[in-house]
Formats: sequence, C-alpha cells, structure tokens
Amino acid sequence: MKTRQTNETANRAELTTRIPHNPEAEISLLGSILLDNDTLNIAADRIVADDFYDAVNKEIFTAMLKLHDDGKPIDLATLYMHMANVKLLEEKGGIHYLTTLNQNLPSATNVQRYAELIKETSLLRKAIAISQEALTLAQLPMEDVSAFLDKFNQDTFALTLQNTAKPYFSIQDVMQSTFAKLEELYCNQDQMPGVSSGFIDFDRKTAGFKPGTLTIVAARPAMGKTALALNFLTNAAIDRQVPAAFFSLEMTKEELGNRIISSRAKIKGDNMRRGTLSEAEWNRVMTTMERINASKIFVDETPAISITRLSAKARRLKAEANIGMIVIDYLQLMTGSTYTPSREQEISEISRSLKALSKELSLPIIALAQLNRGVEARTDKRPMLQDLRESGAIEQDADMITFIYRDDYYNKDSPEKGVSEIIIAKQRSGETGTVKLKWFGEYTLFENFAEDIM
Repeated sequence: MKTRQTNETANRAELTTRIPHNPEAEISLLGSILLDNDTLNIAADRIVADDFYDAVNKEIFTAMLKLHDDGKPIDLATLYMHMANVKLLEEKGGIHYLTTLNQNLPSATNVQRYAELIKETSLLRKAIAISQEALTLAQLPMEDVSAFLDKFNQDTFALTLQNTAKPYFSIQDVMQSTFAKLEELYCNQDQMPGVSSGFIDFDRKTAGFKPGTLTIVAARPAMGKTALALNFLTNAAIDRQVPAAFFSLEMTKEELGNRIISSRAKIKGDNMRRGTLSEAEWNRVMTTMERINASKIFVDETPAISITRLSAKARRLKAEANIGMIVIDYLQLMTGSTYTPSREQEISEISRSLKALSKELSLPIIALAQLNRGVEARTDKRPMLQDLRESGAIEQDADMITFIYRDDYYNKDSPEKGVSEIIIAKQRSGETGTVKLKWFGEYTLFENFAEDIM
C-alpha cells in the first residue's frame, strides 16, 4: 500500500515538471506584436491573456491589449509604462526583458502559428487540471456518479469548443456556398431539402426537417404528441432509411416498441398490451418487425436526462451510426447541466443547447413540449405560442413550432371526427398555417388524407 502511494506521489511530481507550455512561442508572439502592432488582431482572434503560461508574458499581452484598445502605439516605452505589475516585470529583468522579445525575430509573419501553439499548450494544461480534479473526486465517497460524469463530460466538451475556432467568411464565400446549395436544389426539385415527415401537406409547407434546425411539437395531454413524433421518426427511419435516435424520458423502450408496431401494423394498442392478437394480426406483427429491424433506430430511455449527457450520447451516435434525426420526448422532463435559480432559466439553457447541438451535428432535432393549462380556459382551445410552458426561450430558440389540436376531443359532436390539425405557429424560413391529418387513436397513427396523395 505504501509503495503504491509512493509511486502515485512520484508520478504526480513528475507530471508537475512536465506542465505543457511553450516559452519560445510566447516570446516570439510578443516580439511579433512589437515588430508589427497590426498582428495583435491576429493573435487576439485566437488566444486570451490566460492562455499564457508565464505570468510576466501574460501581463505583457494584457498591457498590449489595453494599449491597442486605447488607440496607442505598442513599443518598449509605452509597454513598460502600462504594465499593471511592474514589480513582476522587474523580477524578470525589467526593460531589458522587453528588449529581448524581438531580438532574434526576423519578421512577424508567423504570429498566427505562435498563437496556435500557445492555445494548444493552454488547452493541454486545462485538460490536466480537469483530469486531476476528476482523479481526486473519483477517489472520494460519491452519492451521484452520474452527476460526476456529467460534470466531467461538460468540462471536456467545453475544451473541445475552445479548440474549434470558427472562421469568418467574406460575402463572396457566403454567396458561393449559397449558390452551390441553390443549384443543387434547382437541379433536384423532386427531392426534399430536409428529412421528410412522411406527410404530404406538411412537407409542402416546411420542405421537411432541415439539418441544423430545432422543431418543437407541443400540445396538451392526449393530443398525440408522442404518436406524431414517433410517426415522424419511423417515416424517416423505416420508409426512407434515415438513421434516427429517440430519447424517451417518459416511456420504456418496450412501450415505445409496442407503439411502433401498433402504428405500422395497424393493430389496436390494447391488443398489443394484452397480447390478444388474432393469427392475422400476429402475422402482421412479424412482417412489420422485419421492416423495423432493417432500419436504424436507436432508443435511449434515461429518465430526467441532462442536456450534457444527451449531447454526449448524440455525438457518439452521430460518430458511430451517422444519425440524421433526433427526437426528444419531452423537453420539460430534461434537466440542465448547471444549477439555475429558476426552472425558466433551466429550460432556457436546455433549448439553447439543443439548438446549438442541431447545428453542431448538422441534423434536425424534434423536441416535444407540454402546454400550460391556459388552453383549457379558452373557448377556442387551439394552442398559441403564449401557451408554451417557459415559452420565452423555447419560442426564441426554435426554428419551427407546431401544435396539435383535435376538435373531436373537446366537442363530441364535432363534424371533424378523426381529424387532427397540425398548426405551424412559427417557421423561421417558411410560412405558417395548418395541415390536417387523419388520426387513428387506437393505432396511435397519423395519416395523409387520400386527396393529399393524388
């Protein structure tokens, strides 16, 4: 035991002496800025002062940024005068240290590479700090391992984002990529730009679920939210071979499986739950399962999943199975990655993160949401945007918001029995309006009207 502790202590001591840093890159970058003040913009686009390992170099870079912001030249005299911690500089040689920064530097042309090297070693130091914290915490008594792993994933993902520098684009670059996409659509007008919903009129209005978009499907209980979401998913995955993931925070995987078979084979849900199937129905189950098994549908049934964990699983599924769609049932059952003083702020973090995830993975995300009870108090019970629970952030982040309304649920004598209205209340890049679908509650199935297919 003592030997093991001694080895661990030695390993940690050795690790300390190997802290990643690049003094040559730090000195060369600062020297480049002294040679050509304009190169500060290149450096500041990639690094911040905290990325420097050497405390004096960090102070020098901070002073350079201050001079630049004030519109003043950056030279030895102004730099020395604006050093916040002159004592720290004096310990390293004072003005003499500043004069050595660009002594052996022929030009400032490599400043971008120096900045990249500084950033890389900074990220490595942060990775070590995260790992050491995790190592320490993992050896202590722990009540919630999931929370520990979520925090570790969140910290490491934050590092990944820091290492992903997004370039800016000239308008010429923007027009080139825009025209290429437009030309592709023009030459393939019979193809859907996004993932087809499987519903003719809905696709006409929306052009399908496009990559990088967040769609909210909201309704009061018993309107068929989960059924519609599953129909969207199976229409894509089974009929069009689009790999898809379903995150179920409310139902078990077996319940989802029953629903998928029920809707695809048109067998009453009660019969599926009880197993009271006729021979013909059993044969339909077997045939339907063959088609389902040929698809790529992935189900996660983690209850109260955090946005951090869901994002990690989604990235893994994208890397391993190249999923093209994600469905979440439902948004308000998720938890945030950090503590927030209000549920509204937590929902805001979740919806914002889902939108960012859809862009990162370049796929559509469909998230179900509950509506508040205010709908029930109105004469016209068709939902509106204001009916979304914690609606501010959801409404802002979503590219499309759809509501489900069935008149025959509220009015037993309704002339539109078996008709469901899919209300497109918001669409960032398209029109709003209402699409009508046939609703078969016993199968949890939505279908096109016959005239839609003509």
